[in-house]
Amino acid sequence: MALSPNGNGDNSNKNQAAVEQQFELLGAIQVVSFSANPPEVVPFGATTLSWQVKLPTTLHEPVSMIVDGKKSAAGATSGSVVATLTAGTQFALTASSTLVSRVIKTLAVTVDTSACKALGSTPVAASVLTAPLKQQLDGRFSGSSQFALRSGGTVVTPVDGGANIAVPLHLNIPDWFDAEMDITIQLGIWMAAVGAVSVQATRTDVHVTWTWLQDLAGCTSFGEKLSQSFMSEIVNNELVPLLAQQINGEVQSFAATQQKNDPQHRTFVLTSFSFGPDGLNFTVCPQGAGSPIAPGQRLTEVAR
Repeated sequence: MALSPNGNGDNSNKNQAAVEQQFELLGAIQVVSFSANPPEVVPFGATTLSWQVKLPTTLHEPVSMIVDGKKSAAGATSGSVVATLTAGTQFALTASSTLVSRVIKTLAVTVDTSACKALGSTPVAASVLTAPLKQQLDGRFSGSSQFALRSGGTVVTPVDGGANIAVPLHLNIPDWFDAEMDITIQLGIWMAAVGAVSVQATRTDVHVTWTWLQDLAGCTSFGEKLSQSFMSEIVNNELVPLLAQQINGEVQSFAATQQKNDPQHRTFVLTSFSFGPDGLNFTVCPQGAGSPIAPGQRLTEVAR
């Protein structure tokens, strides 16, 4: 018999055998019922997920049931949890022992999105968000005798889930040095939670090309570290809030229009979101009573 690196080959095999045995026994649990009431809800509506099981007599380990992340007391054979939905969801009834867990039943709950409103075929052009970023950076690096933008200035390229930014600079410090500096920034944009969009700087790189003399003197490493710290401040304190403000404005404006046109004047909350080369697209759904999103809450949050 082969031993594990720590010399506990026998124990390892015994533990694996126990895991396999418990997994098999969990599969023998009889599901008497697993249901949702109601089986379909409106956005932000609640459904009660109820379950009842029969445990096999051969299962001597304490077993708990898990539904929607909520765990029952060990040995319980029935229970229920309340879930609030904004989109159709597949729920699992999971049996959990001391060593292993196993899904023993699944259940789908649908959401009626007929009252939701989406930009659909008319997304917000990506340039609406990228143009202000270029303007901000071009303004930041203009009007100085010590540095100038090269090659037409800042380039902001929308990509799926974010934007890539290139800032090409020429540095000219009289009686000291000339250098080319290339700054690359990656911004991520995604929906972090219902009603909340996360904007983050996922990467900021600075590359400096000096004359051979400054490079020999070790200026490259020092200059890049200093410049990267400076750029991180600009990205986190200027670009990220600016982009979040732009997104928030688009969502707020669209949601306010839907509320105005709604016969019940319900508050509309962001429930889906995407950004890419084709532009900004999102869906807002009417908020019902008991929604976890408070009226008036900002639809866009900034995470750095």
